[in-house]
Amino acid sequence: MQAEAIDVQSTDLEELSRLATQQRRTLLGNLTQLRKHDYAYLRSLHADPHNSYFLNIARFQESTLNLSNALGPENHQKRCEQLYYLGLSLGRLLTTTHSSSQLAMDGCQLMDELDFYFAAPSIQNMKLVTVATKVPFYERPREPSADDSVFPEPYRTVVRKWNNKPVYQRLVTPHLAFPLDYCLLVVSICDVVTLVYAKLQEDPCHQPHVFQALLRLDDKLKKTVLDHVNKHLSAAATASIKDQMQSLRPPTTQHPPSRARG
Repeated sequence: MQAEAIDVQSTDLEELSRLATQQRRTLLGNLTQLRKHDYAYLRSLHADPHNSYFLNIARFQESTLNLSNALGPENHQKRCEQLYYLGLSLGRLLTTTHSSSQLAMDGCQLMDELDFYFAAPSIQNMKLVTVATKVPFYERPREPSADDSVFPEPYRTVVRKWNNKPVYQRLVTPHLAFPLDYCLLVVSICDVVTLVYAKLQEDPCHQPHVFQALLRLDDKLKKTVLDHVNKHLSAAATASIKDQMQSLRPPTTQHPPSRARG
């Protein structure tokens, strides 16, 4: 009887595991399809900056679409650098990672390093003192193996340093000797991120820890790319529509005050 109970329990656990895996695959497929549509729309919006309509309602000039007025010169340059480093680093991960699982984990590390790079100096110094770990400056390239697809532990943020300076193992930050075109950067980052989501659909991204890392990566990319653009363009569209609606209102006629009869 005890052996039969153990067999039944084992069968139930296998069935629950199969259902959970199937659900994660379904969620991953729906999420990937949604993000492909999001980035396709964002790409088409910035591909022709001279004739773009945000949500088919507000028409934007190029100066509004590239956020140069909304961000200011310094923040606009910083934003261009952020998108350039992100796209370059993601493209590098696409060519160096040997599995979708490794891409999800390394993608999370990349996004954490990107946040650290553009954080305030006070926050950087605090993390270097309190949580950063010392590592060799040179990381040897790994050979592909079956272990690259197995992650028994969840992803954890790791800040690395050498000689009290941060070491970026996934983030690429080359020197930029010339200004960058914001709209072209958005088009390029949309192409790269679409390739990332296509690779993340491959097995074995249905593993629990890898799936959680994938959701974390998706949330980071959404906040860095989609939410940032949507926030500023929504504000610009609201202001533009408000100005146009006010221009359609007829001017108010002021009547002279009537005199009281004695």
